[in-house]
Amino acid sequence: MAHTVREDIIITAPLKDVWAYTKPFDTFSLRLFGDQAEITNGKSAEEVGAVRDITVTHNGTHIIERLTHLSDEEFKIRYELVSLGVYGLRKYEAEVTLRPATPQPVHLADIAKGDSTATAQATSPEHHPDITHITLASTFESDDPSATSQSISALYASGLQRLQAHFEKL
Repeated sequence: MAHTVREDIIITAPLKDVWAYTKPFDTFSLRLFGDQAEITNGKSAEEVGAVRDITVTHNGTHIIERLTHLSDEEFKIRYELVSLGVYGLRKYEAEVTLRPATPQPVHLADIAKGDSTATAQATSPEHHPDITHITLASTFESDDPSATSQSISALYASGLQRLQAHFEKL
């Protein structure tokens, strides 16, 4: 059974700047999580099919991921797990989506509950040009989905906070 994790953050920076910083598949892990990565199959870091080998800083584990979708029009990156060393994840797929933030705060829980006001704000054509909304989401299978979900959620939240801190320094 597939499980889902999703984390969101608002960053005060233009969408094009945040996209340029997060888009390269080889530096994405370093910039969000502090882990080194390199493309290992000769493709460009912005070419679908690129395979990256991530060395996890705190334990030296290698994670191998493949870029499956990259769209400058949608501001979206999608990738899948090829090999994960010791972590027991299966069928892991992740997506990073950037979009202009709405001028009024929108609570995603309200949208999920079907709140028409929140949905209207989230889909409003009025966007703030210097605020970016980023979503990291993944689906996966695991023998311990609760613990895995908590771990992935914490990793995503810390990565998004790291990204936010980068743009706050500018």
